[in-house]
Amino acid sequence: MRTLSLIATAILALAGLSAQATDYYWTVTSGNWNNLSNWKTGSYTGSAATSLPTASDNVFIGNGSAKATVTLNVSDTVNNLTIQGTGQIFINGASYALYVLGDLTASNTNATGGGNTTIKLTGTGNQALAGNTVS
Repeated sequence: MRTLSLIATAILALAGLSAQATDYYWTVTSGNWNNLSNWKTGSYTGSAATSLPTASDNVFIGNGSAKATVTLNVSDTVNNLTIQGTGQIFINGASYALYVLGDLTASNTNATGGGNTTIKLTGTGNQALAGNTVS
């Protein structure tokens, strides 16, 4: 019985580790979503990403750059998406979708959008664009 309890505890501990969110930061002026060299983890100057963002991860795009052009060349799902900075940020893609399960916040001072990309808000979190909430 004690062995079973230890195994159950180990499984729960491992499950908690795998579900932990990572913060991903877009660090280039333009490029493809699926290019690992365009991403850092932890901060805009953090560690190089070793994998792409997943449904449990948070994504931050923009850091005061004049234009941050993200070409969405694969479909992906992220937990929270924050678009920030003082420049225009375009997310472009032809037939791909970016699913946001949690919060979408766009706090940049210029336009956000462009291209044919679909951002699908599939969660129950807050969606705030330029300080206004979209429901």
